[in-house]
This record gives sequence, structure tokens and C-alpha cells, in this order.
Amino acid sequence: MLTRKRVIAIILLMIIMLSSIVFIYANSTKNETSAEKVEKRLEHALNDIKVSFQLDDEKMNNYKKITYVDAINMHGDIAREIDNLDQMAPIGCTEPTYYISNGSDEVMILFKTADGTNVMIKSKKIKDTWELSEKKVKGAPILDMNNN
Repeated sequence: MLTRKRVIAIILLMIIMLSSIVFIYANSTKNETSAEKVEKRLEHALNDIKVSFQLDDEKMNNYKKITYVDAINMHGDIAREIDNLDQMAPIGCTEPTYYISNGSDEVMILFKTADGTNVMIKSKKIKDTWELSEKKVKGAPILDMNNN
């Protein structure tokens, strides 16, 4: 037969286990919500940038969206050029979105600075050199994650 001390110890152990499960679940739900907020924030910023620079679907059909890792894994001069463009994105901006033209002769990054300025930086390969162009337009402010 179980003694009174063992019964109390088992009950306390079960309470601790249940509390731990509830705590873990609550934190995982919070992290998913944060990830969703970040995704919504980035999507809102990218849509604002596309509207600002009139980058409709027809124009964007000439480009393929790529990740930074994909870009760096491409052959030499494209990888270097995308890395150079990426270095131009200031601290505090949204995560840059990378595009490469279907002919692989033009690269473009889009991002929004902390003050809400939309930035499009393009580099086009003409013969053996890359020619840089940059456009900036004041856009909507970056969404506040705490209020969404």
C-alpha cells in the first residue's frame, strides 16, 4: 500500500508535468503567432514596394524570385553582384527580396528602409560590366508587429 508521502509526491509530480506541458504549448503558439506576424509584415512591405514602382505581374514575369542562398550558389559574377546589392541594404530594413531576370543579365533587390522608404536596386550586365541603378520612393510605414 502507498504511504501518504508517496501519494503526495506522485500528485505533485503530476501537477508539475501538466504545468510544463501547458507552458510548452503556450510558448509554441506564441512563436507561431510571431512568425505569422513577420510574414504578414514582409508581405505588406513587398506589396507596397511593388505598387510604388509599378511592378505589376506583367513586368514581374520577366523575373524569377530567388533566395539569397540560391543567388550565392549561382555562377560567379551573378553571385558577386547580388552580394554587392545585398550589402547596400541598411540595418533596420525589411529582409530584401531578390529577383533575377529570365536571361540572367539583370538582378534586382527590393526592400523597405526603417523610415518606410521603398528601395529598388537593379544591376544590369552590359557586355562584361554591371551597371547599377537605384530608385527610392517614400512608401507606407513598416507594420508594427505589436499592434497586429
